[in-house]
Amino acid sequence: MNEEIERRRRFYGANKFKKAEMKSLWSIICSNFDDPINQILVAAAFVSSVIGYFREGFPNGLTDGASICLALLIIIVVGSSNAWESERKLAELLARSEEQSVAVHRDSTAALDINSEELVVGDVFRITCGMRIPADSILIHGCGISVDESELTGESVEQ
Repeated sequence: MNEEIERRRRFYGANKFKKAEMKSLWSIICSNFDDPINQILVAAAFVSSVIGYFREGFPNGLTDGASICLALLIIIVVGSSNAWESERKLAELLARSEEQSVAVHRDSTAALDINSEELVVGDVFRITCGMRIPADSILIHGCGISVDESELTGESVEQ
């Protein structure tokens, strides 16, 4: 039977969604410059440096512009580190939310607990109350079943 399961897995593919790509640290840093306040600070640092250079010369005239750049650097480092940590935690939560154990009946009447990603076409599994159905399925037997598809369709749930 294991050979049959592997054949089905190769033919139909794994029972899992593609992992959502996490934003790179570089894209998070660059997204800080989409903020209008940070754009204003960049412009202010440039203008202040140019005016200071023409008024006071090279080293002394750049003090105000360098101070604004330092403030902007602090804002970007703190904002980027917070966003990076949030992205990492969200990826962990998504990975954990996709984990689900399923009681599968293969070859015998005894149920075998497996991870939902190990399901293959032809598996028979038991649906329990409140369970997220882990795969496209055909209902063999049921009584008084209702399904909330709002998570899949994005529609709001009626109250």
